[in-house]
Amino acid sequence: MWSKAKRKDGESMITHIPFGYCFKDGEPAIDAENGPKVIRLFDLYLHGYSLAAAGDDVGISSWHCSISRIITNRVYLGEGIFPRLISGEIFEKAQQERYKRAARLGRLNKKHKDRESHIASEFILESTECEIADPFLRAEYLYSQIREV
Repeated sequence: MWSKAKRKDGESMITHIPFGYCFKDGEPAIDAENGPKVIRLFDLYLHGYSLAAAGDDVGISSWHCSISRIITNRVYLGEGIFPRLISGEIFEKAQQERYKRAARLGRLNKKHKDRESHIASEFILESTECEIADPFLRAEYLYSQIREV
């Protein structure tokens, strides 16, 4: 994903160019070599390939999470300063597919409403009498004597 940063003189500058794009004559453009790889990546993913397999097949050698960032990056819709590379329909289908796969694998990362968290805030130290000379072993023993009230 691209981001903007401020230079010391207050002017904005781009700090990262998304995969599949380049700059030609100072203007953002679709990279002739890598732009088609992004389009093919979406296509393979929607045809059942895993993120890693789709990336490997199109020649994007990267980690699973990096491929995931490409699939979820709205810049490919033409948002920001970069030209459209993926249609809104294809992008939305890819997002729905990601959700379906995550649900099927139980990876929606939603917090369970029925779980209550308990954070102990009161403790007692049962015994501090100890004749252990080694400071690390002494600390280990003392920590073992701490009990929740």
